[in-house]
Amino acid sequence: MTNHSSQRHQTMDEHISPSALSEACTSNSITTAVSIISSSPELINEPLTWTDSDGKELVTPAIFIAIDYGHVQLVREMLQFLNGDVNIDTLKSGTGDYTALSWASWAGRLEIVKLLVEEGGAKVDDESLSLARESSHKDVTEYLLQHIDLYSEIQNDPDAMMDRACREGDVNMVRKLIEEEGYGIEKCALGPMYMAVKFGQIDVVQFFREKGVDIDLDMAGEGTDKFKAMAKDMEDLTEEGEVNSLAEEET
Repeated sequence: MTNHSSQRHQTMDEHISPSALSEACTSNSITTAVSIISSSPELINEPLTWTDSDGKELVTPAIFIAIDYGHVQLVREMLQFLNGDVNIDTLKSGTGDYTALSWASWAGRLEIVKLLVEEGGAKVDDESLSLARESSHKDVTEYLLQHIDLYSEIQNDPDAMMDRACREGDVNMVRKLIEEEGYGIEKCALGPMYMAVKFGQIDVVQFFREKGVDIDLDMAGEGTDKFKAMAKDMEDLTEEGEVNSLAEEET
């Protein structure tokens, strides 16, 4: 091989290197990123080193870079190289393990979340939902709730189902568990009522009160002044028929 050919080959290798793909994803250079992946398809799952918008160095597959920076069209282009499987995990990089969907949910990228679910075949799971909620991304949370079976993995655990229903405000499930499945109403004064109060699910609290369940100010062993205030406010709201999300007030 001549020196000229060798230099040209080296230049091409640099062009399709992991660092080049990382830079293309960060800068939203769609044509360059697609060209690199087309030339070296294995790079789509290669752990790449990159720096997020906060200056933190991470190591993840390329799609996570595009997600983090909110590059919707670039994510769409990458889906074709993932063969419909976006349920890939990052390598451990100091931030834990994420799927593409959980990363997008955590980042609050609603358009990308929709893209991953509707075009990428991403499975909505508890982790993605929890990350969206904990990060206060209401729009993402609401969307994910429409695409998840909240009870599929806990069908044999009535207590877990009740807690989930109370947390999500699913009063129909709460009613079904009590009136059709024989869930003991006496058990609702602690965990279930606590969850309903904590997350501001006034319909569930109202249902419990209609069933004779009182709000215990020391429920679940909390007994803090702040929780007592929340419980008292919720009690007043059920009496007045008003709606308020106390979960937003909790830090």
